[in-house]
Amino acid sequence: MIKIISNYWALFSGLFLLLVGNGLQGSLLGIRSQMEGFSPLLSGIIMSAYFAGFLVGVFWASSLIRRVGHIRVFAAMASIASAAILLMGLWISPVGWFLLRFVIGVSFAAVYVVVESWINSQATNESRGQLLSVYTIVTVVGALGGQAFLNVASPSTIILFVVASILVSIGLIPLLLTAAPAPPFEQKSDVTLVDIFRASPVGFMGTLFSGFLIGSYLSYSPVFAADQGLSTVNISLFMAAIFVAGGLTPWPLGRMSDYMDRRLMIAIMMAVTTFLCWGAAQAYHWQVIGTVTMLGFYVLAASTAFSLYGISIAYTNDNLAPEQMVGASAILLLVNAAGAILGPIGSSVFQTVLGPSGPLIFIGCCTFLLLVFVLYRMNVREAPPLEDRTIFSPNPVRGTVVVTSMVQENAMEREA
Repeated sequence: MIKIISNYWALFSGLFLLLVGNGLQGSLLGIRSQMEGFSPLLSGIIMSAYFAGFLVGVFWASSLIRRVGHIRVFAAMASIASAAILLMGLWISPVGWFLLRFVIGVSFAAVYVVVESWINSQATNESRGQLLSVYTIVTVVGALGGQAFLNVASPSTIILFVVASILVSIGLIPLLLTAAPAPPFEQKSDVTLVDIFRASPVGFMGTLFSGFLIGSYLSYSPVFAADQGLSTVNISLFMAAIFVAGGLTPWPLGRMSDYMDRRLMIAIMMAVTTFLCWGAAQAYHWQVIGTVTMLGFYVLAASTAFSLYGISIAYTNDNLAPEQMVGASAILLLVNAAGAILGPIGSSVFQTVLGPSGPLIFIGCCTFLLLVFVLYRMNVREAPPLEDRTIFSPNPVRGTVVVTSMVQENAMEREA
């Protein structure tokens, strides 16, 4: 692990700073939108723009990199993201923030593709697993670092927008000065969306619903917390708790799914999440618990919600030929991003209609619908034999097609 870090410190340090800046601007925007008096629904729409941009950016980055190269794309997109973050502090407008949030999503998607292409091009069969582990750690720690910067200054000023912009700009330096040559960019897919749904309806729907949940947690949680009257310090701790809860459970739950019907594991996870969310919402409604306890249940539910994506990918791979896995994972990532666009909007609608516990009820509805679908599929189709299954490999909370391909290649190599 030490050798991996020393060989790729420029890549990972640059990526870390970018993620800190991105994590800061996401939470800051959620808090500031409440300070500006935006309604929960309007805030949810603004926050969802990032994932819409991310979806577009993944498609656009591929052709852009082939046309002008990795280094130019990285420098241009990171600079655009940095400028967009600064403009947010100057242009206080729902329309402006929506457009700028979309631009940031496009820019960061392209930046991630460039960084992950570099990582993937230098990975060997022996180092790929360690690189994925370091990458996952960097994504989680970077997101946590962004929450810590929320306490540097008041969210009501432009200072935190400037800090986030500076962090993104500094993140350019290690990667632009690295001596490693720009790698070739290849992205192949020999499987279609329809093929994936036919092969694994549960895997497809699990990936889509995972987008609803992750989009809601990553984008709407700061809005949710600010609307409950939490201070900036407490919101930063609240967001950090979500990332910790969501980062600790995917690997153990995923490994457990290697030894059982993965659909049963998904069903158990969804049942637990539904119970936690709906139970907490009802308890809060009847004043059995207070706001802090309700938020605690919200964080606890993240531990299973964040595990859904990786297990859904693994179950899909159980039903595909090895040569189809990388292409399928790339498509499923885009399905997940499409779901993430609707997550913040769904939470905001439920909060507007049902009150403070609305986001919990929304998450519970999502997990309940998926639970019903999974139980139905378990009755009409047998699980793949254990000997035909792939080995679970955890996926970063937010990666692109490139790193998703690395995950699948690593899983196939472990089976070989």
